[in-house]
Amino acid sequence: MSIEYSQPSVRDRVVFGTEADGALQPYGIYWRFGANESTEIMFNSSATFNGEPIEAGTYKIYAFPGKEAFEIGLSTHVGTWGYSEPDYSLDVLRTNVPVTHSGESTEAFTLLFE
Repeated sequence: MSIEYSQPSVRDRVVFGTEADGALQPYGIYWRFGANESTEIMFNSSATFNGEPIEAGTYKIYAFPGKEAFEIGLSTHVGTWGYSEPDYSLDVLRTNVPVTHSGESTEAFTLLFE
């Protein structure tokens, strides 16, 4: 598995939250998992993603952030730039991932998978 994304930084901004909080990425609004180009995840073989089966291939990964969980989507609508929402009819997976807090602040956005 590999992933390609542009790594934004916090720079003293509120990243996730409500529009009233002035969040850079408000809850419930499409997010492309990074900056610039859409984020793409590639699987060399069949795998599981949050317990769901996924076939080998390249997918656009995106989210709808929430306070308690992020809704994550994988779509075959790849090769787009910027704030381009996918054609949701091309989704191959939608799953919810609970929000956890490490207690540490991270300046640069980092994706980690187990």
